[in-house]
Amino acid sequence: MLRPGGRLLSINMGANHYGPYTIVTAPWFYDFFATNDFADVKIYIQVSKDDGPYNVFAVDPSQIGTGPNDVISNISTNFIQGIYVMAERGLASTDHKTPIQQFYQNTEQRAKLREQSLRFINSKRPDLLFSSTDQFVATRPGYRVS
Repeated sequence: MLRPGGRLLSINMGANHYGPYTIVTAPWFYDFFATNDFADVKIYIQVSKDDGPYNVFAVDPSQIGTGPNDVISNISTNFIQGIYVMAERGLASTDHKTPIQQFYQNTEQRAKLREQSLRFINSKRPDLLFSSTDQFVATRPGYRVS
């Protein structure tokens, strides 16, 4: 997919507005890049009102893999959603491993996810997206307002 040090910027629909063919979720992106040992990943969900204002929620690695129920779930809302991903490939990164949804991971897989989450927590990369207005959508576990 990328050479070591290469970066991917992906912008996707995150809800069933405008008839997307498929919807890949923020948790899937996170698990994919963690499972494949990427050096860094930042994932954001932009939730937009029809008239323009939007909230941005960043996947928060510090809340992932710390306990049996600490998983990222989808943000459910009737507003338009977009998913923004920035991932950086490392020297040991792969792109062929299929992630397992966090709800179904065994103890070893959860420990590996937590190890990767710690790497992502220590990233020096600043946030890339920010909300344009006060929060109008409730935050779910695994996310923080950006």
